[in-house]
Amino acid sequence: MTGKFESDNKLLNRLWLNVLWSQTGNIWSIPHDCPQRDERLGWTGDSGIFVQTASYNADVSGIYSKWLRDLREARRNGGHFSNVAPRLVSPDDGAPAWGDAGIIVPYYIWHMFGDKQILEVSYESMKTWIEFIQKANPNYLWTKSVFSDWGDWLQINAQTPKDVFDTSYFGYDALLMTQMAGALNRTDDVKFYTELHTNISNAFTKAFVNTTDGKIKGDTQAVYVLALTFELLPQNLRPLAVNHLVDNIKAHDYHYTTGYISVNFVNEVLVKYGHRDVAYKCLLQESFPSWGYEIAHNATGMWEHWDSWTEDKGFMDPGMNSFNHYSLGTIGRFIYQYVAGIDTDDQMVG
Repeated sequence: MTGKFESDNKLLNRLWLNVLWSQTGNIWSIPHDCPQRDERLGWTGDSGIFVQTASYNADVSGIYSKWLRDLREARRNGGHFSNVAPRLVSPDDGAPAWGDAGIIVPYYIWHMFGDKQILEVSYESMKTWIEFIQKANPNYLWTKSVFSDWGDWLQINAQTPKDVFDTSYFGYDALLMTQMAGALNRTDDVKFYTELHTNISNAFTKAFVNTTDGKIKGDTQAVYVLALTFELLPQNLRPLAVNHLVDNIKAHDYHYTTGYISVNFVNEVLVKYGHRDVAYKCLLQESFPSWGYEIAHNATGMWEHWDSWTEDKGFMDPGMNSFNHYSLGTIGRFIYQYVAGIDTDDQMVG
């Protein structure tokens, strides 16, 4: 382990430790989802959101580099990334936010450890993934070839439209590819991916955004979080989107409705746009649903669902209910970056 956090707040200390325990229990020969049920698969969506938190806690560059080789070898149908790696079932082509781990994980291993080699060995597979999405969706809205299409998985009290969610991740891919192409001095590709991100952003705004009031289709916390994080909105609409996000959080009495994909970004968005107080109120929340609710009920690892157990309903169906599942543990990186103040420098990776 390379990182440790301790403060005068017992909830934060326990939360960080729960994240660490679930990472320790699930990242072995591959980063898998949970150790206790007969699954233990290298789910790509989980790695795509957790790799940054994992990198703060430990030197995971080696195991993720090995797993990325598994992911590249699992491709089929002309280069589709899969939902799990190693691939164990077929067909298993990657859904939005799952297959995209083939781009996201190399980016963060490079960004956190300065390992440019991981970009070089992954680059052609990343390009092929983008080409596949673009060919299937020439209008820049990712609505075709979405396969399982899980969306903002395990969201609670919300239904985020999948066309908004999926297109957001197409934009994220282009945004990250622009930076990685620049790191490898591929100037033509920098231009291509910059233009691609612009085209996706324009299509996203035209299809999903009310340009008068800034509301996004679905009006869920997730749609605003993803659009803001992935820079899909015109500058003049971003403050309006932030206001809608904050209003939604307040309408839920300072609770998140986000699934485990978009919760990775929500606190960071709030801080970036001047709502640190809202971010911390949600972070330290102890009523349901929240991280603090889990801790108040003796959680020693991260729960798979916000409602894996509740006072009124008890336990969920054990067929899909883990109490050692790191996906909601992406709050760990926020603790390092914004509570402890240890962040990476975009101009100096590693």
